[in-house]
Amino acid sequence: MTKNLDDRKYKIIQELIKTEDENLIIDLENRLAQDQEVTSHDQIWDMVIRPMRKNVSVKELAEEQNYKPLDRDHFFSLTQEVSIEED
Repeated sequence: MTKNLDDRKYKIIQELIKTEDENLIIDLENRLAQDQEVTSHDQIWDMVIRPMRKNVSVKELAEEQNYKPLDRDHFFSLTQEVSIEED
């Protein structure tokens, strides 16, 4: 199967060498560039995006993200210091 594919590639290369059709070459260059962009996009996506877990709790997320709850009294003291006025 690989030999057949290699033979097909060599035939295409031979035809490309013979051709004088610049539009054909431009079209092939554009198609190959698009294929490479899609591949690189897919590779980047796979590196960045991780699959979600089937089960996760809020407690687990809070621990993983080092969540520290905001103290109510501290929060209101900060808002008073800022002196926010409502309309």
